Amino acid sequence: MLLEIARQMKRAKKEVRKLKTYLGRILRDITRKVPDPDEELKRLLNLAQRLSDQKREDKNKLYSLHTPEVECIAKGKAKTRYEFGCKVAVTTTCKDPWVTSIFAEHGNPYDGHTLEKSLTQSAQLTEIDVKEAFVDRGYRGKNNHPSDTRVFISGTKRLPMTLKKLLRARSGIEPIIGHGFVD
Repeated sequence: MLLEIARQMKRAKKEVRKLKTYLGRILRDITRKVPDPDEELKRLLNLAQRLSDQKREDKNKLYSLHTPEVECIAKGKAKTRYEFGCKVAVTTTCKDPWVTSIFAEHGNPYDGHTLEKSLTQSAQLTEIDVKEAFVDRGYRGKNNHPSDTRVFISGTKRLPMTLKKLLRARSGIEPIIGHGFVD
């Protein structure tokens, strides 16, 4: 088994080396044949050069040529260890899934650090102060939540049934968020 994994890694390295060789040849060929590229071609050539030069241990890697702002978010789960994209904070109403605020957070910050910003933005946009916030387990840990808002974390024991229902409703919103913005 271990020998098979070693062979696969060797084969993968060989293929990556081959692809980088192809990319380098194409880059050199295009720069030789097009001495004065337009802005779009220049942007694509810079991205391709960045892709060609990047190493495994580099920070700010390029994961997609079509959307260079995509980041790698480590999830720590067995099934999906990594996700690619950008962390987004979405605030919705409690009983109905109305989105009241949304913003993208680059750099993969801790969820608890984004809570105050999203609640403030929601309060500014709707002109209604947020009294209760229902969040997932990513907000556990540091207790730096806004003092005037009661924060309920999913999976907390000894809650009244009404609050447990609202926490379950919060988990039902995630598929809407995950699939609704793809269109």
